[in-house]
Amino acid sequence: MSDVTRSFVPDQVHVLVYAGLLLLASQICGRFANLLNAPRVTGYLVVGILLGPSVFGLLSHDLVVHDMALVTDIALAIIAFSIGGSLAVPTMKRLGGSIFAVAISQALGAIFVVTAVMWAVLPIASPGNVRWPTCFALALVIGTVSATSHTAPALISCV
Repeated sequence: MSDVTRSFVPDQVHVLVYAGLLLLASQICGRFANLLNAPRVTGYLVVGILLGPSVFGLLSHDLVVHDMALVTDIALAIIAFSIGGSLAVPTMKRLGGSIFAVAISQALGAIFVVTAVMWAVLPIASPGNVRWPTCFALALVIGTVSATSHTAPALISCV
């Protein structure tokens, strides 16, 4: 291969090529999910899982976390917009109380369960002679953080 030809062959694939392939695959799987009477978001998630570093590894961890951070933020915005666009005011009025109850019970349930488990595990797992008030305080902090971190969309994209 001559030097002129070799200069046109890239050493790495550009991030936009990955983004384009990801958008194309997401559209295809989103439409396929619709055919199966599932939300398009399900197809998007399947594409992310399959092409990400966990399964097939087409997209490396560094590419997903660092190089495609803007694409990830835009994708989350589009998904949130599509979910918000499908909500109607009459539906929100009808389901408002149950949505609020589910959100509160999910947050409080996470706090109580994680705090209780950590309070039981920390005295056993901690080195030395740690007193129970210290373990309870640490368990309460971890439980409180768990209420917000397990539902954050950005956390899902980093996994």
